[in-house]
Amino acid sequence: MALIPLDDVNTDDGCIQRLLLAEARGPKASGYDFDETKTVIQAMIAVLQNRVGYNSPSKFCAPRGSSLRMNYVTAVCAGGAQQFRGFSLDSNGDVAIAQPQLDTINGILTLAQQGDTDCVSHINMIVGYSKSSVADPYSGIPSVIDGNQVLRGVYGWRTAGSGTGGGTYVQIPAGNNPSGVLQGIQFTTIIDESSARQIRALIDQLTALSNVRSFIGYQTPDHNFNGRILIIQDIDEFYSVNKTDILNEILLPDGRYLIDVRRQSIGLKVRPFIIGKDGSSLLDLTDHLIPPLPDMSNNASSYDIARINESNPLAKSLSSVAANWTNACDLGMTPPNNCAHYLSNAFIKAGYTELLRKNSEGLGIFNAWCDSLATPPNKNDNARPIRAKEMWTWFKQMKTSEQTTIPSNQGFWAVFQWDPSYSGGHVLVYDSNTKLVYGTGAYWGWQNQYFYKW
Repeated sequence: MALIPLDDVNTDDGCIQRLLLAEARGPKASGYDFDETKTVIQAMIAVLQNRVGYNSPSKFCAPRGSSLRMNYVTAVCAGGAQQFRGFSLDSNGDVAIAQPQLDTINGILTLAQQGDTDCVSHINMIVGYSKSSVADPYSGIPSVIDGNQVLRGVYGWRTAGSGTGGGTYVQIPAGNNPSGVLQGIQFTTIIDESSARQIRALIDQLTALSNVRSFIGYQTPDHNFNGRILIIQDIDEFYSVNKTDILNEILLPDGRYLIDVRRQSIGLKVRPFIIGKDGSSLLDLTDHLIPPLPDMSNNASSYDIARINESNPLAKSLSSVAANWTNACDLGMTPPNNCAHYLSNAFIKAGYTELLRKNSEGLGIFNAWCDSLATPPNKNDNARPIRAKEMWTWFKQMKTSEQTTIPSNQGFWAVFQWDPSYSGGHVLVYDSNTKLVYGTGAYWGWQNQYFYKW
């Protein structure tokens, strides 16, 4: 077996390769297990992927705007504490590795260059995994650990028995599958600081002592009454309040708002219903209904999207749609429910301009575009489709093959998911090679799954 050389230390892959050689148990160490070490390597790479995707580099002491894994490896916190012992940047901005870690790395490299097959296999495995995205081995951990609401994924590691590292880190239990302790490494997740449970407990304490009634939910203009907004707490609970009665509002990390409304003000509790298709503005609510929280554990990160762009995908291909995914609409429309809206934006940027309102209106598939969400509605020829079921109809028109089971190692697929619990459905693009989702999450537990390829 030929030894695959390491990449330059100042590249993203090369820096990560040396971190993994320094941190993972080496093949000559007591208790080394190759298969278990593969899981360790995948988990360590997943830590860096998840930190990049967390959208708050400062939490991990990385510089503002950090989008490379190596930015998180070489991060140094206030006071000089390194995120990963022995890794930092020198005065020229180059990767600097301390001597103890360098000795560990060079020891394994020397044995491999001398023909030690265990070391060759170990290095080749690390190099292979470092060059692509990995599935997070801990994406299925419980959402509550030791009474803490946590993010379902791995965000750190330490030597087993040395604690969590403090702060908001929580140890993944050894009884988890896979175990939170592998090859002498304790893997950790972090507390979900935006969890409704923690926020609600705080709100309940504050509300009892204040002159406000606090709500947590999505908000949108109430098209039935000028000057009012709808606060959408769940699919069956809408509140209409006057804007002048809102004393404070805070945007939460998950897109919902904490809204303080003046006590004794007059509000309406609204239950959505459809009178018919003949024009009641309550029909607008169907495009604002909030789906259940999706599974975000396998969402592609900015690093994954950059990787696809580096491969120069063909225009009007599903891989190009993934490369153009931005979790946004270029026109700036941001209603609460955005799965079809933001995905159609990515399709249009990938070359599928037939989805634009000016090219699709009146052709029998699309009947709602994002310009209808403006207040007041203002027709825009470049508006994007916003309904998942209409995207599904278009998928079926485009497909050259389809199936109802999750594909594996067959490239990119357009996906429609549907369940009786949420009639609107959900759309996304799925990379069956990397198991990554390009969209606003996924609902793999829903009753119906439809996969389309063209």
